[in-house]
Amino acid sequence: MKSFLRLTGYEFRKICMQPIALILLVLFGIYGISTYYNVNMKNTPEEYQLYEHIGGSLTEENYNILKKYATADTQQPVASDGVGDNEWIPTEMVEVTEWGETYSKYVLESAFSRAENILKSEENRQRVMAQAQENIRKLENDPDQKYDYRYNQMIYRQYAGRGEQLMMNYYGWTNYLEFNSVMRPVNLFDLTAFLLCIFALCTVFARDYENGIIPILHTSYRGRSTLYFAKILAGILFSALSLAILRILMIVTLMTNCDMSYVTAPVQSLGFYQNCPYNMSILQMIFFQYGVKLLFIVFLFLITILLGILAKRIIISLIGSFVGLAGMTALALRSDAGFYFEIITNQMPAPPDGQNYTSFWYENTMKIFNPAMVMRLNDYLEQYDYVNVLGFPVSRMALMISFMVLLIVVLLIVTHEIYVRQGGGMPRIWERKKGSTSEQPSAHTA
Repeated sequence: MKSFLRLTGYEFRKICMQPIALILLVLFGIYGISTYYNVNMKNTPEEYQLYEHIGGSLTEENYNILKKYATADTQQPVASDGVGDNEWIPTEMVEVTEWGETYSKYVLESAFSRAENILKSEENRQRVMAQAQENIRKLENDPDQKYDYRYNQMIYRQYAGRGEQLMMNYYGWTNYLEFNSVMRPVNLFDLTAFLLCIFALCTVFARDYENGIIPILHTSYRGRSTLYFAKILAGILFSALSLAILRILMIVTLMTNCDMSYVTAPVQSLGFYQNCPYNMSILQMIFFQYGVKLLFIVFLFLITILLGILAKRIIISLIGSFVGLAGMTALALRSDAGFYFEIITNQMPAPPDGQNYTSFWYENTMKIFNPAMVMRLNDYLEQYDYVNVLGFPVSRMALMISFMVLLIVVLLIVTHEIYVRQGGGMPRIWERKKGSTSEQPSAHTA
């Protein structure tokens, strides 16, 4: 085991010390921080001050104060030149005597709207739980409705176990946890992480072929299987480290715009995750997203390995991996590309206004069988999306992750078998003498 770990450490250092890996890590890190900081929504000092009073659990007192000042008609006409008599000052300030502070009407209205959403969400939670309990009683003795019975049981458990939504200013969290398009800063960070790993890991196997040392490695005791798994483990460690570094840079940038004291709040406290079917905290969501993205990088790494072993050229492995990433990502981010092509070529009319990606029939298939859907995790997290699998409700996200794990296992088996059987000629069979470090052939000399 010690020798295997030393070999893995050697392979890991080979990957990390590549100039291209170090250069791209620095460049992508600087680019990501700059993009994220400039695009990210920022809290104002006024908002920080307001949430010092109302942050945390929504109390009846704070709700009544917000309602009093947010709904009061205290706007004044603008008397300045160039503005109509009926227009209003958008930055009107309101003095909240209960707190001894002055806030803009817009900030108070936004906070009151958030409080209203929390109350409505709690009412909806109670209603759904009551309906689920009623459905369970009706279906428990019906053998033909097993799926509906289990689905209602799952709904009740998830809503019953949901944590209390907190009053918090979620500006700053928006672009970190929300996955809507490739232009989101978090997706830009992830794309740079994918590209970094492709550039750094395309050499792991292909370089040995280009340097002509594969025949030597394959005839050594530490060749073939042992070396294969050492390289695999080194590549996974590099992927985990590079993605972690970029994610940490994102969180450091996030800390300048976000109240990190609410990192353990339920993810439903964020407005765009109010209907999230999974009960987890914001911190757990961060680790979950990291784990899913790392799984996708490992999948890309194995594709790169397969191309490198088959083509035996770094440039082919690099280009093939990049094309695969671009193709899968394009399908995930815009799965209706075929429809747009038909529209552009005038083969079919344009869809009605407002029709988007989720309106096409193969969207559900794409959600399960395209690993690059990790770029659109929000599609799985905004609402309940379950399918009937042998009478049990299973989320499409779980199916997508399971399919990606299956592909990883298949790629591991295929690449391992190809790698250990390459080398040409009759394979050697080696045996180690007891108490000796020498290696001697027992049959079949090359």
